[in-house]
Amino acid sequence: MGLTLASPSEEARRGGSVMVQLPATTNPADVVDGLRARRVHVDTRGQIMRLSPGAVTTPDGVEQLFEGLKSLV
Repeated sequence: MGLTLASPSEEARRGGSVMVQLPATTNPADVVDGLRARRVHVDTRGQIMRLSPGAVTTPDGVEQLFEGLKSLV
């Protein structure tokens, strides 16, 4: 999708969240709301979107995230 990874690439510096840079032309609130409507919960800090997959994240949930992002970004 052309999104830039904002999380550290070095394994020792990474945490449990994945952060990506949203394009400057994208309204982060619209992405959060659009994904929430698909029952995918993320948060943003400016143009940085944070994803926090956990033990209960399913392959279907990941697919819903990708499909939602394709239509929102």
